[in-house]
Amino acid sequence: MIKKVFLAISFTSIILISFGQTDTWVPIVEDGFGDSDQNTVPEMEVYKDTLYVATAPSTPPGTAKLWRSGTGIAPWEDVTPPLVGDNSIHSFGQTDLGGGYFWLGTGNSKKGTMVYQSRNGKDWAPISKRGFGTTTLNGAAPNMVVFQGSGDSIPYLYAGAGSHGGGIPGEVWRIPYTSTDSTAWAKLIDFDTVQTSIADTVDLISYFEVWKDKIYFSTNGRAQLWESSDGIIFTQNSGVGYGFAPLYLDNWVISAIEIFNDTMYITTTNFSGGQLWRSGDAVNFTNITDDAFGEGPSVNELRKPVVANGKFWLTGYTEITLSTGSPVWRSDDGLNWVQSNTNGFGDTLNNGQNAVVVGFQNYTYFGGPNYTTGGQIWRTEITTEITDPSAYNCQAILAPNPFSDFAFLHIDKNCSKITNVNIYDITGRLIQKVEDVHTDEIIIEKNKMKPGVYFYRLKT
Repeated sequence: MIKKVFLAISFTSIILISFGQTDTWVPIVEDGFGDSDQNTVPEMEVYKDTLYVATAPSTPPGTAKLWRSGTGIAPWEDVTPPLVGDNSIHSFGQTDLGGGYFWLGTGNSKKGTMVYQSRNGKDWAPISKRGFGTTTLNGAAPNMVVFQGSGDSIPYLYAGAGSHGGGIPGEVWRIPYTSTDSTAWAKLIDFDTVQTSIADTVDLISYFEVWKDKIYFSTNGRAQLWESSDGIIFTQNSGVGYGFAPLYLDNWVISAIEIFNDTMYITTTNFSGGQLWRSGDAVNFTNITDDAFGEGPSVNELRKPVVANGKFWLTGYTEITLSTGSPVWRSDDGLNWVQSNTNGFGDTLNNGQNAVVVGFQNYTYFGGPNYTTGGQIWRTEITTEITDPSAYNCQAILAPNPFSDFAFLHIDKNCSKITNVNIYDITGRLIQKVEDVHTDEIIIEKNKMKPGVYFYRLKT
């Protein structure tokens, strides 16, 4: 059995916290499922042990597609609903209640958004009117949630609709979660009637989340967060205010919300670089990054935080004129982040809008855009690594000597026998190997390495 221990070591005064060795990512789909016009992957979801992937053209015209696989690899089944000119599927919701319900929301720039329901992930029925009765509400919120308020006798499905920069104020709606009646929706908020202290129009409902007996949703309009206990009356969250002003005045959207280790995380859209914040009480927030982990303007939105395989993952919306490709980050604790891939998996064409990740079986999947060859699906298998107690408790002490060409790695004598040491640079490139180790003291030749930060993988 191979156990892996990762150490970060600096031979200069440089200290690295955020970036680590690249994981091994393998391409699964590189051509939009055979159609290069399906050049984005707006969303992925797992429902009843099956992976679902939505693809779409980056701009109208064209109709979105929905694919599924029980193994996460080919063969893929086309399970697209009976769409009529819907150029995007970018919203999913699901529940295990009542044997399972699965919903998706579409984008349609001419007819308005639509919500579909399925029990089996294959047969879909429309359950809303176009644009909830306003055809200029052309996009669904990027997710839907089920919530039962403090005064409700049944759970409800919550959905949002907006014009995404079109100037038509966004709306929040709900429906009994079992219903297929398009007239059963009740409008809870119309931002055309909400009084705010800013001039910006709220025309995007950007995410929903349920946490600690409350339902939350986020918006644009200077990045707002709203909350409710009863699921009917919502108030603006005071901890976020308007995008954490006055500390920051240029957060435009609360992009997404996720719960990890009983802590709320929210991401923002900011043209200086997307931001990540966290809070244990949804009142007092702490900033984790205000420049997309150093990517700056090339990643103006940190998007779709997801918990998968015990780790916390983030993707970005990249500006293709500035970025070298879509990054993926992961964290074990929500504070210290590692870039999991090289940008774009080494291809600058894997770059652009609305990249997402999802956990399925023992893998983490990435879905993202490629405007040339078609939407991309990649996956990586994440092992326990340092969370394996027998590996974690194995102490390794580095003794660098700035006046020597060598460094010494001392391994605890109680550990399993170390047989190999691989040394990587910050990009994940293998720099040096120490093989057939027969001692508890491993000598590393520094003269073969430029000053900087390196990562060591110990194998037992």
